[in-house]
Formats: sequence, C-alpha cells, structure tokens
Amino acid sequence: MSGYGSVPPTASAVTGNLTVTGQTSAGFLSIGPVAQNNPTSSTLNFPLGDDRANAVTVALGTGGTLSVTYAAPTLGPTAQVIFDVTGYFVPGTSG
Repeated sequence: MSGYGSVPPTASAVTGNLTVTGQTSAGFLSIGPVAQNNPTSSTLNFPLGDDRANAVTVALGTGGTLSVTYAAPTLGPTAQVIFDVTGYFVPGTSG
C-alpha cells in the first residue's frame, strides 16, 4: 500500500473506503496490517447480494501492506473487494 499511487513509503496508516460486491455468501470483511485466520472483529458486515462500503482508517503492516479477510459461515465463498485510498498518515515532528 505504501509507495503505491500517492501513498508515500513513509506512511504508517491510510484512510479509505472498503467495498464488497459480488459476494457468494453473507459474511464480513476484516482489514488490518496482517492477515487473520479467524478475525475477532469486523470492518464491514454484509448480506448476500448487497454491495456495501465503509470508511476506515487502518494501520499499515511491515513494508506498507494491508490484508483483507473475508469471513463467511462456510468454506469456499468468494467476493470482490475494493479499497480506495482517500488519505494517509506519515510520521511528523509537529505533533
């Protein structure tokens, strides 16, 4: 994520819109700096067949990465996930 587009390599977090579409099951998405096998919290909940979006602020992982986990009641469902960056945070000395 950092170093791509207009996000500088020094970015520590980003703001953006997380969107799900084309899902084959109800469920939720969890976004964070590292991938999770069993997320304990959701970023975006959705039913089957409903395009949904949510604004988020999320820390970046090592190397400026983000991971999205799709949690569903059964194994095998798929979904299209879109993340549009709207801003970023960089370290600063101004407080």
